[in-house]
Amino acid sequence: YFDGDDPPELQNIKVPKIEPKAEKQENEDELGASVKEELNDTDLEYLFQDVVRIPSLDEELKKDQQKKKDNARYLDML
Repeated sequence: YFDGDDPPELQNIKVPKIEPKAEKQENEDELGASVKEELNDTDLEYLFQDVVRIPSLDEELKKDQQKKKDNARYLDML
Protein backbone atom coordinates (compact mmCIF):
# COMPACT_ATOMS: atom_id res chain seq x y z
CA TYR A 1 0.00 0.00 0.00
CA PHE A 2 1.08 3.55 -0.64
CA ASP A 3 1.06 4.68 2.99
CA GLY A 4 3.44 1.92 4.05
CA ASP A 5 0.90 -0.11 6.06
CA ASP A 6 0.53 -3.82 5.48
CA PRO A 7 -2.78 -4.95 3.94
CA PRO A 8 -5.31 -6.31 6.44
CA GLU A 9 -5.30 -10.07 6.90
CA LEU A 10 -8.12 -11.98 5.22
CA GLN A 11 -10.43 -13.89 7.53
CA ASN A 12 -11.65 -17.34 6.58
CA ILE A 13 -15.42 -17.55 6.78
CA LYS A 14 -17.09 -20.95 6.88
CA VAL A 15 -20.38 -21.21 5.02
CA PRO A 16 -22.56 -24.26 5.66
CA LYS A 17 -23.53 -26.18 2.53
CA ILE A 18 -27.23 -26.36 1.79
CA GLU A 19 -28.29 -29.68 0.34
CA PRO A 20 -31.42 -29.85 -1.85
CA LYS A 21 -34.30 -31.86 -0.52
CA ALA A 22 -35.01 -35.22 -2.14
CA GLU A 23 -38.75 -34.48 -2.31
CA LYS A 24 -38.27 -31.54 -4.64
CA GLN A 25 -36.16 -33.61 -7.02
CA GLU A 26 -38.80 -36.34 -7.20
CA ASN A 27 -41.51 -33.79 -8.05
CA GLU A 28 -39.38 -32.25 -10.79
CA ASP A 29 -38.77 -35.68 -12.31
CA GLU A 30 -42.51 -36.38 -12.42
CA LEU A 31 -43.27 -33.01 -14.04
CA GLY A 32 -40.53 -33.42 -16.62
CA ALA A 33 -41.78 -36.85 -17.65
CA SER A 34 -45.37 -35.66 -18.17
CA VAL A 35 -44.23 -32.75 -20.35
CA LYS A 36 -42.13 -35.05 -22.51
CA GLU A 37 -45.05 -37.41 -23.06
CA GLU A 38 -47.28 -34.54 -24.20
CA LEU A 39 -44.64 -33.35 -26.64
CA ASN A 40 -44.25 -36.82 -28.08
CA ASP A 41 -47.99 -37.06 -28.73
CA THR A 42 -48.00 -33.81 -30.69
CA ASP A 43 -44.88 -34.85 -32.56
CA LEU A 44 -46.55 -38.09 -33.59
CA GLU A 45 -49.64 -36.24 -34.76
CA TYR A 46 -47.46 -34.00 -36.91
CA LEU A 47 -45.59 -36.95 -38.39
CA PHE A 48 -48.77 -38.77 -39.39
CA GLN A 49 -50.31 -35.81 -41.21
CA ASP A 50 -50.82 -36.27 -44.92
CA VAL A 51 -48.48 -34.31 -47.13
CA VAL A 52 -50.47 -31.95 -49.31
CA ARG A 53 -48.64 -30.88 -52.44
CA ILE A 54 -49.79 -28.10 -54.69
CA PRO A 55 -48.55 -28.93 -58.22
CA SER A 56 -48.71 -25.34 -59.43
CA LEU A 57 -46.57 -24.15 -56.52
CA ASP A 58 -44.04 -26.93 -57.13
CA GLU A 59 -43.72 -25.93 -60.78
CA GLU A 60 -43.42 -22.25 -59.89
CA LEU A 61 -40.64 -22.96 -57.41
CA LYS A 62 -38.78 -25.18 -59.88
CA LYS A 63 -38.93 -22.45 -62.54
CA ASP A 64 -37.74 -19.85 -60.04
CA GLN A 65 -34.81 -22.04 -59.03
CA GLN A 66 -33.87 -22.63 -62.66
CA LYS A 67 -33.90 -18.86 -63.32
CA LYS A 68 -31.58 -18.32 -60.37
CA LYS A 69 -29.21 -21.05 -61.60
CA ASP A 70 -29.04 -19.33 -64.99
CA ASN A 71 -28.47 -15.85 -63.49
CA ALA A 72 -24.82 -15.11 -62.64
CA ARG A 73 -25.75 -13.01 -59.58
CA TYR A 74 -27.21 -16.04 -57.79
CA LEU A 75 -24.44 -18.56 -58.58
CA ASP A 76 -22.52 -17.70 -55.39
CA MET A 77 -25.61 -18.28 -53.26
CA LEU A 78 -26.42 -21.70 -54.70
